[in-house]
Amino acid sequence: MIVSHARDFLNATCQEMIHFQNLKLTYYKGNFDTFERTRNEKERLTAKTRSGQLDKIGHIQKFIDKFRYNAKRATLVQSRIKAIQRIDVVAEIIQDPTCVFMFPNPEKISPPMCRLDEANIGYGPDKNILEGVNIDINLETRIALIGPNGAGKSTLIKAMLSKLELNDGYRFIH
Repeated sequence: MIVSHARDFLNATCQEMIHFQNLKLTYYKGNFDTFERTRNEKERLTAKTRSGQLDKIGHIQKFIDKFRYNAKRATLVQSRIKAIQRIDVVAEIIQDPTCVFMFPNPEKISPPMCRLDEANIGYGPDKNILEGVNIDINLETRIALIGPNGAGKSTLIKAMLSKLELNDGYRFIH
């Protein structure tokens, strides 16, 4: 599954599209350009069908309004009223809402974003899982935590996010 705004990337990599609208998923075969063409054609046909149905209902309604009180035409009027009730009008096409995002310019952040100096981390004063941890994280830092279960990966993250108190050492979070 890919979530992207890069049209060329989607055209090059995707063979199926899933459109989520009005709590419904609609599946389309092909790349993004094919999806757009197919969806636009489907919407055009739906709008044309709906317009034709509404025109037909309007025409029948004029007949009903004209002869409603004419005793000779009462059975015709009743049959036309039933005909209107039998017409299953296609739902109106709802367009995707347009969103405009406004992001304020962020203030400059001076390094480090997060720092641990000689930190002892654990779940109690005498239960250190990690000892003497020194780590500096800046905006350019990329880290992968790799290790077996119980090695302290989640514990380190919790300590860096201040969700776990340090047993000893210093923590700085910008």
